[in-house]
Amino acid sequence: MLARSGNMSSGNESNPPEEYREVPEDRETLGRGPDALRKRLQQAAKRKQQLTIRLDADIVERFKQLAGPDGSYQTLINRALHEWLEAQSVGGLLRTELEELRALVQALKPEGDSPVPPA
Repeated sequence: MLARSGNMSSGNESNPPEEYREVPEDRETLGRGPDALRKRLQQAAKRKQQLTIRLDADIVERFKQLAGPDGSYQTLINRALHEWLEAQSVGGLLRTELEELRALVQALKPEGDSPVPPA
């Protein structure tokens, strides 16, 4: 357990939180070591699908630069695609909500007022 210094001590050092009371001793259970790494890589590979895709050379080069010499540019491309898809679903949700709000405002306006302009 990490020691606390000076005034930051809470007086509970002998009573750690429940999730820390039973710490596994073997490295694989802790998620460390070559066997645990191999297991994580195998699990990740099961979630991936191998394919061939053609991208513009400047895009690939930019992702390789972002990843650096020890990084995985393919992982960065995958992450960027996930973020783009998430942004699309958030954008669609916002558009739907705005359309509903615009219709509600229009319905509440007295007759003769100008319509709510589209965004």
